[in-house]
Amino acid sequence: MTHSMVKTRPAAQQYTGALIRAALDRYDVTHRVGSGPIERGWLVTTGHSGAPVYVTAHHPKRVLSYDVPTDGLTSMHAVIIEGSRT
Repeated sequence: MTHSMVKTRPAAQQYTGALIRAALDRYDVTHRVGSGPIERGWLVTTGHSGAPVYVTAHHPKRVLSYDVPTDGLTSMHAVIIEGSRT
């Protein structure tokens, strides 16, 4: 498994980042925290076809990020990018 040096809050604080990363770790899914202006706020892994999979969550009082409070969480998204199609 691969991790970037970006820190995620501890699971005890009930943020989605720790929950998502723990699930990916449990199944040995390689992932990293997105960087740069396009990937910021997304957790990135690779799908079965080799296409990037971007995972994020939405909270009404926070910016779009994979690491938001579970209290008030409204949705989680996974976006698969293959070539120029989404």
